[in-house]
Amino acid sequence: MTSTIVSKIVKQNGIARYEAKAIRDCICDMKDRVYELKQTLNAMGHLNDPDKEFQRANTKTWASAAITNIDSCMDGFSGRRVNPIVKKKVRSGITGVQKLISNALSLINHLY
Repeated sequence: MTSTIVSKIVKQNGIARYEAKAIRDCICDMKDRVYELKQTLNAMGHLNDPDKEFQRANTKTWASAAITNIDSCMDGFSGRRVNPIVKKKVRSGITGVQKLISNALSLINHLY
């Protein structure tokens, strides 16, 4: 959902070239977060394996990686004049993802 919102922003008229680049970078960052969450789910799917302790550690590691790097999406907007509406929309989407990942990580930590 966040990638869709961000993609729509890029297509709007009046977006500066550096804003569009920062948004595209943000989309790539979000794809990385999705990959890390998929790895989290994959590790969770192997919790009944003989190496379950290793898989528990993997689950926490992948979920932690997803939350740790979430703010890197906004790095491309720092130090430049950015349309406040664009920045607010991107930040809003990222905040939603950040909350979901944080909740998932909290649940994972309570499970183990």
